[in-house]
Amino acid sequence: MVNTLKCLKCTQSMNEDTVFLDIPLSVCSANAAENFDSMEKGLEQFLKEERMEGDNKCYCNNCEMKTETSSRYYFKHLPQILTFQLKRFEFDNNYMAFQKLFPLVWNLQDLR
Repeated sequence: MVNTLKCLKCTQSMNEDTVFLDIPLSVCSANAAENFDSMEKGLEQFLKEERMEGDNKCYCNNCEMKTETSSRYYFKHLPQILTFQLKRFEFDNNYMAFQKLFPLVWNLQDLR
């Protein structure tokens, strides 16, 4: 798997090969407004480009400062066996603790 970071100021990209044992899939959107009804939607969310801004800015060697950055993962090649980890917990700011999400029932055909 490859993690691509792209500085949004100078557009310089950096690719980093990463080793993975499993793919962490969310069962709902980041704000928990939408429950995903398939693994495909969770995988789309995982591979979606993310904007790193504010406290999450990355250091750009070309700009020599922290800048807003886009980050995304993609697969260079897949292993013979690919394992998915369902992320069924989210951090609740009110309780300052992780809360278990209600279990979702996905169609067994999605798991094949």
